Amino acid sequence: MRRTGEVILGVSGLIINAFISLFTIVFLFAIKREGFRNELHQLLLKNEPVRMQEIEIVLAAGDVLGWVILIGTFIGIVLGLKAVSSLKENENPRRAGILYIIAAVLSTLLTVGIGWLSGMLFLIAGTLCFVRRD
Repeated sequence: MRRTGEVILGVSGLIINAFISLFTIVFLFAIKREGFRNELHQLLLKNEPVRMQEIEIVLAAGDVLGWVILIGTFIGIVLGLKAVSSLKENENPRRAGILYIIAAVLSTLLTVGIGWLSGMLFLIAGTLCFVRRD
């Protein structure tokens, strides 16, 4: 049986995870720049007085969160690629379904909800792998 729907959903989830990874990498590089920190401080000073120490705390938390999001998207990409390749070879759709569901849960939770759309696509693809019979 051809599993075109599952493959399309999986590849769509992979593309979304790749975009999230790309934006996270850009964010992580941006918060390391001193110019970005100064511009952020000047922007926040216009609205209300903020100490530079408070900005550093927020940026440190953003740095940690950025790495967690990046790890979550990479896990989703690796598991999604393995599931898509398993379906392309038509070797074991049940294993692909398990990989899709694990990728959905991990990529959604580790990206703190940012990867909900790719997680939903992986979940639908995983469910289809179990529901459709050969």
